[in-house]
Amino acid sequence: GNIAVDKGMKAADDVYAGGDIVEFPLALIDDESVNIGHWQIACAHGRVAAESMLGIESKFNGVPFFWTQMFGKSLRYCGYAKSFDSVLIHGNVEELKFAAFYAHSGTATAVASMNMDP
Repeated sequence: GNIAVDKGMKAADDVYAGGDIVEFPLALIDDESVNIGHWQIACAHGRVAAESMLGIESKFNGVPFFWTQMFGKSLRYCGYAKSFDSVLIHGNVEELKFAAFYAHSGTATAVASMNMDP
């Protein structure tokens, strides 16, 4: 399981946590609790927790993203698509050069791209 934290990364009195072990409120989706194991978010959690410990009101307001490059191929993802009902493909999937836009009720919530900037 995960450790539930509030928007300031507080799990309990004088106990703060961050990174891939926590479930935290994601502002992007109206503060719904999520667990995202990306290093970018773990770094931001540390900043938010430190500010909270210092009495500064803080929360993670970023957009989750990650990227990787293997075997000469580049994969990037940005956003948060808990669910989606359509995917719009721009480019050519067979050639591994495309961007896939994930949408829910007509609103794009995330994009994944392979060897192509959207």
